[in-house]
Amino acid sequence: MVGNDFLPRIILGTNGDHTFFRVLVDWLFSQNPGAIGATQIRSHVAGLPLALHCPSSRRLRDAVLLLLDYFFLPVIAPSARLAAAHNIKMGLTELDTQYALTSFITLNDRGKALTILEKLKALWLQRAVAIGNFHLTVPIHGVFGDLYRLADSCVHVGLKKGLGEAEDFLAQLLYHWLDMTRPQHEVWFSAEKVYEWFIASDPAADVSGWVAAAQQIHLQLNHLCTEYLEPAAQQAQQPSIHFPGTSTLFCDYHSLLVRLELPNHLLALLLMFRQLHPRFEWHDRHTFPFAVNPLLAQPICSLLQVEKNEIAGLGGNANGALQSYYDELEAGSRNNCNNLTESGQLVSRDKSMLEAIERIAVLAWKEGSNPRAGFTHQCAATFTPQYNPGDFVSSWYAFCNQGGTYDSWYIEKLCNRNAPVSQYYLLYEWERHLIARAGGQKVLPGVIGCLAQQSGIELEHILPAAWEETIVNSGQTFPQWGFRDPTQFQRSMLERIGNKALLWGNCNVVVGNDHPNIKATHYTGGTCNHNPNAPSLIQIEKVGQEIIRLGAGPSPLFKIYVELRCAEIAKFALRRFC
Repeated sequence: MVGNDFLPRIILGTNGDHTFFRVLVDWLFSQNPGAIGATQIRSHVAGLPLALHCPSSRRLRDAVLLLLDYFFLPVIAPSARLAAAHNIKMGLTELDTQYALTSFITLNDRGKALTILEKLKALWLQRAVAIGNFHLTVPIHGVFGDLYRLADSCVHVGLKKGLGEAEDFLAQLLYHWLDMTRPQHEVWFSAEKVYEWFIASDPAADVSGWVAAAQQIHLQLNHLCTEYLEPAAQQAQQPSIHFPGTSTLFCDYHSLLVRLELPNHLLALLLMFRQLHPRFEWHDRHTFPFAVNPLLAQPICSLLQVEKNEIAGLGGNANGALQSYYDELEAGSRNNCNNLTESGQLVSRDKSMLEAIERIAVLAWKEGSNPRAGFTHQCAATFTPQYNPGDFVSSWYAFCNQGGTYDSWYIEKLCNRNAPVSQYYLLYEWERHLIARAGGQKVLPGVIGCLAQQSGIELEHILPAAWEETIVNSGQTFPQWGFRDPTQFQRSMLERIGNKALLWGNCNVVVGNDHPNIKATHYTGGTCNHNPNAPSLIQIEKVGQEIIRLGAGPSPLFKIYVELRCAEIAKFALRRFC
């Protein structure tokens, strides 16, 4: 205020705050004004018990004691003391209940701007009072207290990076939970837009429905955080549904929710499954018929044929190791490539809701399209008692192919185009696959089997982004490496999935922009495939060993190798996601 004066304000937040204030006021009203003095009041107030985790109660008590000490102790005329206090202005104003609640909408009791979640709490209280549902004020306070603690849990398990982001995330979940069966639902609403949506809602809307939604979200998301995103939790240590011999459920959940950064509307869908079918967990598998399209393997088969021709064109410059790599991939794809037909095959699939959500998140990223088309319609159809858990999972597992053939687009992209936006997730899962294929020992969750808690892992370009300078300084040319010019390399090869691998960040300093055959010597050494107190990365060591066997450059062998690696990773993706 002007002249550094201030207006003290106490906002009662928790049930404990309200209880404390009620006990204090009730006691004061029960006393005979002529028989009690400031000393007795102070003694009583100082002795009032404070509820745990209710800092506002302590601030309220301290404020009462401060006023007593300043104005009434020692005993002098209060009016004289008050009149002499130029730095404090006091006033009592009784407002209409609805207007009194607006004190929430500007600042909290710490004097900081309200978060979206705090604004929603204030709005819900106002709406409850406005329509006469005074009994809802206590459950509103209670459920928002649960949500604030849940925001802390989301940060703790890595689901969100900070408390502000976590609170915004919870506000967005509330919106999805309440609205995702409506055709006009917006899947990418920001937290601010969510608040505007609540503001614009019918003033007579049933606030109890909002409270019930918040309670359901807390129940499901708290279960997810405590049981599956805590690596030491008993359920989290159960075997992985993908790699049961070498990994855990913690890795499955952490990879999808944290590493892939699952969109909020898909996380809301995941949580809703268990809300509707509480006897089942998200990773429980259900058997259902599924139509498999044999043509999904076509891009892999076509790429292998191209590389077969390129290897044959090398003539006497062909390399035995490269031929062996091709032969291995061709043998593993022979059945698929010999049975390419346009008719689908109906097979029995055992899949979970976790895998259905993964499939949507990984495959439905086609540029220039709307993979969410039909999302709200599908929600409205499946959020009904007629859908049993198996039907629910099978319906969402097939969702990607209802608005377009996203699986065939994904495989074709891996074979022939720049890597998809989910490339990090794909390469992490590829690493888990290589660990399992190598017969690695089962490891502690979050340490080796899923690299969940390891930092410093980066994306490596095997044929480097700044390769042109190295080639020029070496007196070489791009045609010697199999490319027409730098532009063709940049456009057709640099960002392909076969040209990428995970490695430890400290290795980048060592490998720089050297030729691939030089970098390979580092890939197989301790600098690149290990980090202090961290596991080896099988994929970068595998790349190093395979490139070393190709010999020295310049040679088009390395281009063919990278394209064959595209086919190898696409084969893994075909089995895993399609």
